[in-house]
Amino acid sequence: MKVLSLGLDGSVLDKSSKLTERLGYFAGLVTKYVVIVPNYKYVFIELTPNIYAYGVSGFGKVGQLWQIYRLANRLVKTEGYNILTVQDTYYLALVGWLIAQKNKIPLEIQVHGFEKDNYLRKLVAKFVLKKAQVVRVV
Repeated sequence: MKVLSLGLDGSVLDKSSKLTERLGYFAGLVTKYVVIVPNYKYVFIELTPNIYAYGVSGFGKVGQLWQIYRLANRLVKTEGYNILTVQDTYYLALVGWLIAQKNKIPLEIQVHGFEKDNYLRKLVAKFVLKKAQVVRVV
């Protein structure tokens, strides 16, 4: 199984972080696991022979979301992922939904319980959570 993950936790770009340690446990369970996070500069890291992380830069948050969208679409088209998982219920989830729709792959959205709601975010979350094939509450 190939999993593409969109996240916000930049510690995935640090090979000695607790997050990368946890991702290492997935190595024997998946064919490929790729995480894309916003970052101040473009970074590509091989965490294990089948787990990779990208840090994607862009001008402001909108620019980063656009670059995440572009990279994720390219990866899905060229490498064929089985599922897209998103670790956010707002704008990153909206980007994930667009990618999943365009490429006809299932979308899993994670709800972490510490979301910062405002009117627009609530509307986006309500929309994308209804569109996801799986909602995982962490």
